[in-house]
Amino acid sequence: MIDLHSIKRRYGGDISGNTVKIPTPGHSRRDRGTSITLAPDAPDRCLVHCFNDYDPLAIKDMLRRDGFLPPREQSRSYQAQPHIDVEALVRKAEQAPEIADDWQDKMCWDYTDAEGKVLYRKRRVNKPDGSKSFIFENKGDQDHVLYRLPDLIAGEGPVFVAEGEKCADKLASWGLAATSSKDLDKCDLSFLKGRTAFILPDNDEVGAKIAQKAIKALKTAGAYPLTVKLPDLPEKGDIMDWKGSREDLIKLAGAAYDQTEPTIKATPFQWRDPASIPTRPWLFGQWLLQGTVASLIAPGGSGKSTFISALALSIASGQEFLGQEVHDGPQNVWIWNLEDDLDELSRSILATAKHHNLDTQLLEQRLFVDSGLDGAGLCTAIETKDGVKICEPVYDALKEELIRRDIAILSVDPFVSSHKVNENDNRAIDEVAKEWARVAKAANCCIMLSHHTNKEGSHKVTTLSSRGASSLTNAARSALVINRLDPNDAPKFGIEPHEARQYINVGDDKHNRAPAAKADWFKIVSVDLGNGMLVELETMGPFTVGSDSVGVIEPTNLSEAAQQVEPELIGQVQEMIAVGPYNRENAQAKNWAGHAVAEVLGLCASADRVKIKALLSQWVTKGYLRAVKKPDLETRKPNVPFFEVGRQPQAEHESESAPPIM
Repeated sequence: MIDLHSIKRRYGGDISGNTVKIPTPGHSRRDRGTSITLAPDAPDRCLVHCFNDYDPLAIKDMLRRDGFLPPREQSRSYQAQPHIDVEALVRKAEQAPEIADDWQDKMCWDYTDAEGKVLYRKRRVNKPDGSKSFIFENKGDQDHVLYRLPDLIAGEGPVFVAEGEKCADKLASWGLAATSSKDLDKCDLSFLKGRTAFILPDNDEVGAKIAQKAIKALKTAGAYPLTVKLPDLPEKGDIMDWKGSREDLIKLAGAAYDQTEPTIKATPFQWRDPASIPTRPWLFGQWLLQGTVASLIAPGGSGKSTFISALALSIASGQEFLGQEVHDGPQNVWIWNLEDDLDELSRSILATAKHHNLDTQLLEQRLFVDSGLDGAGLCTAIETKDGVKICEPVYDALKEELIRRDIAILSVDPFVSSHKVNENDNRAIDEVAKEWARVAKAANCCIMLSHHTNKEGSHKVTTLSSRGASSLTNAARSALVINRLDPNDAPKFGIEPHEARQYINVGDDKHNRAPAAKADWFKIVSVDLGNGMLVELETMGPFTVGSDSVGVIEPTNLSEAAQQVEPELIGQVQEMIAVGPYNRENAQAKNWAGHAVAEVLGLCASADRVKIKALLSQWVTKGYLRAVKKPDLETRKPNVPFFEVGRQPQAEHESESAPPIM
């Protein structure tokens, strides 16, 4: 029996009577586009209907995968049909017990259950005008059953299907398992699964339609229907009019089997309206995708844990303070950190909530945090003498908890601490990664596995920088990488080299489910947690000392760090440089061009030297100024660096480019 409440717990949704409505795959968790209704007489004992153009059979496959429906023994697309031994079939027919020879004169046919008990009758009524009609007796609201049901259930070989009870009786008189195609689509055909059914259509248009209807029903039940066309039939003729023998029919059936198409065949692409295709179920910007594994790759000390805390709180609160869209509003998040204790994790989470003014009461039921150092260890795979052993009970328990808590994002940090296999073994890591992918798919969430890099220093971090086997990032649908601002690039953007560590860059280095996008820059700012000793002085009032200062990230625009300047102001600087004396390139010179910049922009030539040098460098790049060498009349040196005025600044604001990612 299908448990609707278990289905609801697994996928979310609502139950009404004997129907559960759940989100259609690819749609938001609030969607109710798929209904599953209990129907004991239907295939799999349920009816599935999708209101947003999704394939109901795909829904049933999903239910089988998750254990709500019994698995198929083998996919029909790749299972060979049962072999038809023509000679054996003839021998079996010859040995079949004879039936009463009054079948040709019958006007009434009994429909029985599997034990032979009569359920209802079908009677032929001859009308005065020579036409005929058929009526059911004692049927009432009973379900339809196949004609000659006990014979069909008793056998295991092929079944012959003809139009009408009299035709079926003739086939049965030849020792063949036979039934009528009338109302076949309304009957339980489950016992025909895996068996071949030979369809004998009447020789007219109506007969062809009835045969096609029967074929469709038999395919749905897992049978293998084959059409046998009887030669030399008159118009509207059937097996009753055919002059062939039993042996002739069996040979025709064998020939129909021999002419069947290969069971492995390419499926033609079904063209459809693009608007009918569901959008990808993004959870966070175009970084994290529902039902997939993502990886986060970063060098040590780059702000990885700080970024995870901010990402988790953005999703749990539904607040887009990181500049990424939080799809479908607030959702549940689970942080499982295997290298920091709960106190350290709490510092980062609480500082982030404080800095971004989040209501912690609204987050209580949406954020879940576990620490490996505080007893919540995790081991998903081990190595044995026989190779890698996946800890399936662990993955199964993870899946159940993700479903129970309705988790949208699970962050595991670091990945290397979640298993005990050789991280350089591609095959082993591939097995582990695919198990994580299976859980993400089954729980309909995104699992983000954080990983350290194998290169430090000034190297640019990419997916290739990931430590150990590459199979982890290969299995991930998105691969976020964190890079620090290179100190050598900092002055170009008005940032002191020693402050470069405060700036990190996050981007998807894989983007195989979304267009490549420019990476986002964040600044790590310090937040006083307020957990120090409370001191009260008469002159200053109460305050705390010795509080923890915790790093928190916030979005930043590095082009703004170098300060945008209006074209009119750039023109004023150009005029001062052209007239002099502030035109020297050397910042140590008393007539350094930076003094002109400071005067026009209201800056301090000494305190804002880095920012002013960045502006001068940018203006040279844009052609507003030219760096030249010429004689200095004051010092009488022949080759002294000066600035000269270049082209006029553009009327429209021209944005600065981001620094290279290092």
